[in-house]
Amino acid sequence: MATGIGLFLLSPQGVEAALGDRTLQPGMTHQDVKELQDLLKQKGYFTFHTSTGFYGDITKAAVERFQQAHHLPKTGIADANTLNTLLNDAQATLRVGSRGQAVTNLQNDLRALGTFNHATTGYFGPITEAAVKEFQLRNGLRATGIADSATLDGIKRIRANGTQQQTQETSRSATSQTTLQIGSRGNAVSEVQTLLKDANLFNYHTITGYYGEITATGVRDFQRQANLQVTGRADTQTVQALRDHVQKLKQQQAAAQPSQTVSTPTVQSESSFVLKVGQTSDSVRELQHQLKSLGYFNHQVTGYFGPITETAVRAFQRDHQLIVDGVVTTSTLNKIVDEAAKKLLPAIVLPSETAKSFDVMNLIADASQLLGTPYLWGGTTSRGMDCSGFIQYVFQKNGVQLPRTVAQMWNVGSTVSKPKVGDLVFFETYTRGPSHAGIYIGNNQFIHSGSSTGVTISNMTTNYWSSRYLGSKTYQ
Repeated sequence: MATGIGLFLLSPQGVEAALGDRTLQPGMTHQDVKELQDLLKQKGYFTFHTSTGFYGDITKAAVERFQQAHHLPKTGIADANTLNTLLNDAQATLRVGSRGQAVTNLQNDLRALGTFNHATTGYFGPITEAAVKEFQLRNGLRATGIADSATLDGIKRIRANGTQQQTQETSRSATSQTTLQIGSRGNAVSEVQTLLKDANLFNYHTITGYYGEITATGVRDFQRQANLQVTGRADTQTVQALRDHVQKLKQQQAAAQPSQTVSTPTVQSESSFVLKVGQTSDSVRELQHQLKSLGYFNHQVTGYFGPITETAVRAFQRDHQLIVDGVVTTSTLNKIVDEAAKKLLPAIVLPSETAKSFDVMNLIADASQLLGTPYLWGGTTSRGMDCSGFIQYVFQKNGVQLPRTVAQMWNVGSTVSKPKVGDLVFFETYTRGPSHAGIYIGNNQFIHSGSSTGVTISNMTTNYWSSRYLGSKTYQ
């Protein structure tokens, strides 16, 4: 194996002459097969602990995975086309130890994509390897830290999409499609009026959704206060500055409030729900799931807010008359949640599976049997379940009918000061108000379907869950 790899690294042309001159297929035993296995192993497709020289089922499966990744016919046979693609791919691969302009270009691209935050050196070391791995993880690629052709193509495609998107944004700005002015109507205007009202700059008794002189006056007052060009029009710069101003006002108000002696659930501020490019979180993951259900996001859910997610958000905002800036504020998120909720289907439990009477221990047992079930937004079966679908399914199996969404479950439950086994515990995660829930099983633990974990057991005392806890409800 070491000899095969050494020959490849020292003389790729020699390997090509030896490896590309014949078709390799299951059943063969040959030095070319060993070299094929070496190359596939370097790229993460051949997972056996050593190269054997025998073309068996493991090699066939590795070749199939390579063919699928490179859009070749998935035959499992290493024909001339497959071998040439593999060899060309290997020569173009960048890895630890690589040097030159290709590495410099890679580092510059990764910096633009937010994974490489160091000086460009032209040397592929551990820092560059970590940046490549992060890019691969964000985009659903095999996280090897090796910049193979699939990774380099992905980088090139995303950079191109980002450039195209910037051009489109410039074009839209030039035609004032994202600028609100007298005569504008819709949800985007309502959002600006709400921000102005929070800043004490909207002198009308109600939000109208119509951009008239009162709204324009409020915008002018703010622009004057913020040292912006005083136009009376709410362009992107003005709206973002207004958001930042309102956020600071709310933080100042919260800091000025006296401490409370009675313990209350922790509620996140509205500003914490702003999602935008560069963020990675479960909130972004949930956003992508919901955009996917609405047909705006047609890619793998990663939890990373990149150019593809931003494009999906802009399309949704445009279709629903929101401010088209790709930033997920509370108003945008609430609209996404409302529209996605319409797509949810109730859990189905066969009558023969339903218990005749409620027993909390049976409830916990049924919930525990689903541990390990993958997360699937909108799912309500053992093939995949979302948060509320999991709860509805388990309760319905035990004779208790609950509504389909977490917010609805919160509304129909009876509040308890301290949860007991079988009660629901609610959390504020990706939007204001109850947005996630689980079944309390005692000892500060609850079972739930998390967007990044599937059905699992979590502890309420961890920093993540304790800071998001809203309260408990009982349905017994």
